[in-house]
Amino acid sequence: MSRYAILRLALGIAAGALTPDVRADVVRLNNGGEVRGLLQGDRRPGETVELETLLGGRVILARAEISSVSRRSPLVEEYVTRAREVVDVIEARWELAEWCREERLTQQREEQLEAILLLDPEHVPSRRGLGHVQFQGEWMSKDESMERQGYVKHKGKYLTQQEFALLNKTAAQRKAELEWYPRVRLWTGWMTGRNAGRQVEGLANLRKVDDADAIPALNEFLGGSEHLPLRELLVQRLDAMSGERPVESLVRVSLHDPSDVIRRAAFQALDPGQYVHAVPYYVEALDHSANEVVQRAGTALGVVGDQKVVPALIRALITTHRIIVQVPVNDAVSINRSPDGRYSVGGSPSILPPNIEILLRTGQLPYGVNIISPQGGQRYRNVKVKADFRNERVLEALKRLADQDFGYDQDGWQLYWAARQTGIGRN
Repeated sequence: MSRYAILRLALGIAAGALTPDVRADVVRLNNGGEVRGLLQGDRRPGETVELETLLGGRVILARAEISSVSRRSPLVEEYVTRAREVVDVIEARWELAEWCREERLTQQREEQLEAILLLDPEHVPSRRGLGHVQFQGEWMSKDESMERQGYVKHKGKYLTQQEFALLNKTAAQRKAELEWYPRVRLWTGWMTGRNAGRQVEGLANLRKVDDADAIPALNEFLGGSEHLPLRELLVQRLDAMSGERPVESLVRVSLHDPSDVIRRAAFQALDPGQYVHAVPYYVEALDHSANEVVQRAGTALGVVGDQKVVPALIRALITTHRIIVQVPVNDAVSINRSPDGRYSVGGSPSILPPNIEILLRTGQLPYGVNIISPQGGQRYRNVKVKADFRNERVLEALKRLADQDFGYDQDGWQLYWAARQTGIGRN
């Protein structure tokens, strides 16, 4: 047996004899073993690694025998030990998460809170501890909720799309765009007001707007309106503008507007000369968190794209998204006995029906009772889960652009595309 084989055997025995509360750095061996101890001296490439073991001895390991070396603080080492032993129930993991909070182990606390959510996705303290918020009845990170509301995070701050776009513009362009805000705001207010004369005047003024500098203001006051006619007017004004500048707004409306009529109008407003500018925005949308947006982007790319977008479409053939599903809630109610000998349902102060309580007190129900709540029948709760989607519209775009059909076989598509790029299989 080689020197290092003997050493590994000895270290394995030593590691197995350690008490669970010992703290140490960790050296992981190529054979899957793990050595815990206190690293000695510097660790330079090509040299050995020396440790003082947790049993007080010293060992030297050749770097060739080592897969990784990690330095752990005493607190992190204690956390690892506790985490290995924690019972996988909410109460135990919450207790460990609270210990992490007291010891300022942020990453480790989040690990335990995430584990709790696997047990109960609706555990509110864990959600709040992770910084989650509720948006439209769904738990999500604050970043995700702000993104769904149209904000962009930039250097720790949430900006509107228009504010973010202004950051990369010249002072002269920003000035020109900002000058449109008060006018568009005023005319939009007239259109939604009660004065019929002002409504006509506001509409007439907005219909004259064909300056691309007005796009950010139009997006905010027309595109953000709940009134469908105002959003239709936005598409009309963007359609009246030529060049690259209205393209991003038209693409965004074609992907995200709640009205199918307006989405179609926005897409049809794109001139063939603008397609080249629209392609990057639609390709980016293939990675969107909402599957319906991915599908819409696939449809659009089948029209405005060319073979350059084929790799992106292949990747988007099957995408993973979070969806809400309903699962039944266990309505079984526990029976508790109070100090005065009375019985109640669950943690509620409500009292059991007299006949049931008498039977319990007299021992005629030796196995207890299981009461099913009659209110509203079976109750359900919403749970967010991940699901894979086969994107039919993406496949249709691929078939149209590549003139091939490998279905949802992404490997088959990849092989075809690689062969085409190298000249094999070209017509």
